[in-house]
Amino acid sequence: FDAYQVRSLIDALRQDLSVSQATLVQIEWLQLPLLIRQHDYVPKALESQLASDPGYFHQVITWAYRSRHADKRDASAGDAHTAQRAINLLTEWRTPPGTTPDGGLDGTHFKTWLEQARTLCADTGHLQVGLTHIGQVLAHSPQDPDGLWIHRAIAEALNAPESDEMRRGYVFGETNTGEFHWVDPTGEAERAQAATYRGKADAVENAGYPRFAHTLRAMAADHDREAQRNIDDHAHDQDD
Repeated sequence: FDAYQVRSLIDALRQDLSVSQATLVQIEWLQLPLLIRQHDYVPKALESQLASDPGYFHQVITWAYRSRHADKRDASAGDAHTAQRAINLLTEWRTPPGTTPDGGLDGTHFKTWLEQARTLCADTGHLQVGLTHIGQVLAHSPQDPDGLWIHRAIAEALNAPESDEMRRGYVFGETNTGEFHWVDPTGEAERAQAATYRGKADAVENAGYPRFAHTLRAMAADHDREAQRNIDDHAHDQDD
C-alpha cells in the first residue's frame, strides 16, 4: 500500500461501528510511518488515545526515551524503530488532553489527565521529556469560553511555577509547525508575529498568568531579533 491507500482504508474503518477504538489505535500505530508522510493527515485514534489516557501517553513516552533513573534504564525505551515511531507520534500530536468532541476543552478532565501523567512520568524518570511534549501539544489549545485566546485551564497549567519544561515545550510547539517560512527582507512578517505574541502576552497577564506572559514576550523578542537579522542580511546582500 501507499500512504493514500492506507489513509483511505483507515478512514473507511473509522466509519464502521464494528471496529473498536483499540483496533483503530493498533492499525494507526502499525501504519504510522506511512501516515506521517501526509502532513495534513491526523491519526485520530492515536491522538484521541493520547489525549484521553495518561497511561497510554506515558507508555509512548517510555518507548521514545530512556529513563533518567539509573536503576530503570535497562528496562526503558523501545527498539530503535519503536522509539522513532513514538517520537514522531509525540512530535506531531495536535489534540490537547481534555479535548471534547466539539473541539472545546473539559478543564476538569485536563487537570486530572495532567496530574496522572506527571505522576507516571516522575515515577519512571521521564518527567522532563513528558512535560516538554505536553507543553508542545498545549500550543494547540482552543480558546476559553469567556473569549480568552487560550483555555484558562491550560493557561493556568503553563503558568505554574513548576512548569518550566512545559513552557519550553509550548514554545517548541508554536514554532515547529513543519510549515515553510519564507525570509522577508523587510522584516514586516516577523514584526507582525512579534506584535501578535505581545498582544497574547498582555491578555494572559491581565487574566492572571504572568509567568506564561513572560514566555510569550520572550517569543515576541525572538521575532523582533529575526526581523532585524533579515533586514541586515538583505542589506548586506545588496551591498555585495
